[in-house]
Amino acid sequence: MTDHLLTSANERWRTRLDDGCRSVAWSPGGRLFVIAADGSSLIDDPSQLTAPMAPDPVDAAWLGERRVAVVDTVGGVVFAGSGAIDAQPVDGARCVDSAQGRTIVGGANVVALFGDTNEDAPATTITTGAGQSHALCHTVGGMWAVGGSSGLVLIDGAMGEIDVRLEMDGVRAVAWADDAERLVAADLAGSLHLIGIHDPARGVELDGYPDPVRHLAISADGGLLVAAADDELTWWRIDDEGDPDDMPERAVVHEHPVTALAMSSDGLVTTGDAAGRIHVWSPWVTDHPVATMTLDSEIVASEWSSDGSRLAVASMCGELAVYDVTPGAVA
Repeated sequence: MTDHLLTSANERWRTRLDDGCRSVAWSPGGRLFVIAADGSSLIDDPSQLTAPMAPDPVDAAWLGERRVAVVDTVGGVVFAGSGAIDAQPVDGARCVDSAQGRTIVGGANVVALFGDTNEDAPATTITTGAGQSHALCHTVGGMWAVGGSSGLVLIDGAMGEIDVRLEMDGVRAVAWADDAERLVAADLAGSLHLIGIHDPARGVELDGYPDPVRHLAISADGGLLVAAADDELTWWRIDDEGDPDDMPERAVVHEHPVTALAMSSDGLVTTGDAAGRIHVWSPWVTDHPVATMTLDSEIVASEWSSDGSRLAVASMCGELAVYDVTPGAVA
């Protein structure tokens, strides 16, 4: 991470979809996919719009560079791309992720596992015991973390079974530090749970939040954890052993509740709020944003491209903007 005082965020383009934005996803190679509430989507730029592909989409993920999976609360999951569309039922489908040739869909007390190369084959369905799924992420190997209304589960995708189940009060966000092999989950009781994937029972609980924690991010090296509760942002520094500082850096960062949060590969953090304001933050200059942008209404998603060079931000009323972001350096 570097000093970001001279960070620039230059708008590449801005457009408006016919309906509110629901989900934004970047492919590993830098392709953009945005799904709107009416089921239509934008791919790469404003000139490439599709017809509706789902009646009530809530989440989306790339399957490589040519196909996408769209989760729909009515129909389950829709696989689209290369001229073909295939729908598969998943009860209560709410969230989706894809990695290592498999796609996982979180539903009502279940997850469904698909092979990316053969989505029309029957899914492996696993009962989670975690209630309604709200968040999931790939961790290491064939392992996935799924957060739900009644807890957190670690799923062994290769074996098709639950590996660990942890009771928590309504998990709404999970994030994975790939280099440190460290997982963090946020719950509605106002706590963060820092978990070593190889010994989940020995996790650290960071509590004392007065409001539910709904948004979080962790750096790939596991050394920085950022969480948002209502209008407040906290920064936790974590050592190599997985032990956090006694107290985080804490500040009110918006005049309205934070509705989106994301961290780039360079360590820049974005927060978006219910009034349409977006701030970009440096991990070393946490008392004021290094860049600020505005959309027309509540921010529903802010997502960085995998290389950290572009930021896509989407609003509830359908406005979408893409920025070229260059981290600054102070001599």
